[in-house]
Amino acid sequence: MSKIKTLEYMVLETEKKYRVKPIVLTYRNNGALFVGLSCKSLGNYFDVTVNLDGSENLETYCAAVRYCGIGEKGIIPFLTENNLAEPMPRSMQSGFNTYPVYRFNREVLLQYDPEGVAKYEAELMKKNGESNE
Repeated sequence: MSKIKTLEYMVLETEKKYRVKPIVLTYRNNGALFVGLSCKSLGNYFDVTVNLDGSENLETYCAAVRYCGIGEKGIIPFLTENNLAEPMPRSMQSGFNTYPVYRFNREVLLQYDPEGVAKYEAELMKKNGESNE
């Protein structure tokens, strides 16, 4: 049995460190990319991305990133330092909030959640009317 690969994430507000595993899903309503961090010690995961109007029109592996809630203030450096994602020259607006758009690194995500990446790509093919045969 192989050991689950994880990363260390520190919640800046509390300075607590957690072992987390990036997970990849799609939003049910539009097939847009969802990235979360699964934390076994907390028995849950938290959202890295946010599903906004127009998220489904972003480029492949791009998503708006949450960064201003409790526990989220350290997410931007976490994403870039671990080569999980890089900033794109755009942002998305929802109400009074502006969310930066990041391109997630497929190869790195594949190391943590190959099944999730495969499902996301299958959803993309379905949405684009392609076949994987």
